[in-house]
Amino acid sequence: MRLSRANRALPFLSSLDAKALTRLHHDFALFAHPHQRPRDVGNNGAPWSAWLMLGGRGAGKTRLAIEAAGEIGLQGTPIFTFQEGNDPNAARAFQEMAKLSRGAYFKLNESSAHMLRDLLSAVAVYAAGGRTALEDHAKSKGGSSTLLLRQMK
Repeated sequence: MRLSRANRALPFLSSLDAKALTRLHHDFALFAHPHQRPRDVGNNGAPWSAWLMLGGRGAGKTRLAIEAAGEIGLQGTPIFTFQEGNDPNAARAFQEMAKLSRGAYFKLNESSAHMLRDLLSAVAVYAAGGRTALEDHAKSKGGSSTLLLRQMK
């Protein structure tokens, strides 16, 4: 007779105390879906130059960001966070991630499509050329590049 995974796990889980079970329950890396796991490098195989998070409505991206933010910030990579929805917990988490990584936070609403387009363009400028490129872009175009620079301290 072949036991299901749940039945094979039962002896192990039964051996854990309450503290260990709680820790296991909150281990995001264990339960994250593949699309929620951060990749170590970009599509070109190079280290990340920027992270962009668009989320905050409860689909798991906020949790991904929180789990990865510390490591990303230690690497010196700014996190640009864009919040959809009105979840105050997501707002606090996204603001803190942006602040700690020297990135930027923006709250979006139904009429933010043009602003988001411009901000994403500014993030792309930063990702391709760094702070100097963003500063040059802000001098020539202003707008969203200037908004990003104001927060990137």
